[in-house]
Amino acid sequence: MKTDRITRGYAVYQHGHVTLIEADIEHESYHFQVKGSNHELYNVHYEEGSWLCECEDWRGRAPKDPGSFTCKHIDSCYFLLAEIKGVGSQATLGFTAKEVEV
Repeated sequence: MKTDRITRGYAVYQHGHVTLIEADIEHESYHFQVKGSNHELYNVHYEEGSWLCECEDWRGRAPKDPGSFTCKHIDSCYFLLAEIKGVGSQATLGFTAKEVEV
């Protein structure tokens, strides 16, 4: 379920498992590394309005409906970008990482 992925992505972000590796602000291009629940590092890229993740969840689902699917790793990157850009806060998100198992 999408809500579960978003909630788990927020928990990944809150636990500090998302790192911005490279950013090209002018071209809205970002490269992240996200530590998954199995402690493996996943590369996540955002470029030209599209997200890409190396995880099996994203690779298995995204090709079936391009542009409409994200995984918890991509969702965790949304939260880091929001923090960097100063958008939102935990109070406005309506839940905390303590409620979610990573």
